[in-house]
Amino acid sequence: MRLSFGALRHHVLHEDFVADIGRFLAEGAVPAGRLELRISEHALIARDAVNLQCLGELGVQLVVDEVGRGMGSLDLLARAPIWGLQLDRAWVTALRSDAVARKVCRAGIGMAAALGITPIATGVDDAQQRDALLALGCRLGSGDLFRDAAADITAAPRAVARA
Repeated sequence: MRLSFGALRHHVLHEDFVADIGRFLAEGAVPAGRLELRISEHALIARDAVNLQCLGELGVQLVVDEVGRGMGSLDLLARAPIWGLQLDRAWVTALRSDAVARKVCRAGIGMAAALGITPIATGVDDAQQRDALLALGCRLGSGDLFRDAAADITAAPRAVARA
């Protein structure tokens, strides 16, 4: 199991961000290899990505969140210790009905593959979205269909117990 959370922009930009994550890991509640930090594209661009190298070296998996919403530098994405590239929910939600959304998702997945980064879809709420993403080469995602962060979207969805 992996702990995945979105780091707040103001925390990512704060000078103590890396030290705070280091202290959290030192407490031993979560091994570094099971920690996934989602950092918005905007925050990654604003922050010196070199300072994030030590987190990658510890085994922390960094995921660039909200891809396709900002104007990120491809050079930065290629050089930063990024494990995953998360497609923005708005694009995934519109995937079946909007040609532009399909193009953006295809481009994001292709860019991730070209950079050796794992593409992740957020907002996978039904089987048709899952199938469309699988056809584009995206195998990881989260959404109402799975109820688990970064689920392998090739797996069958779990039944949801209702009270």
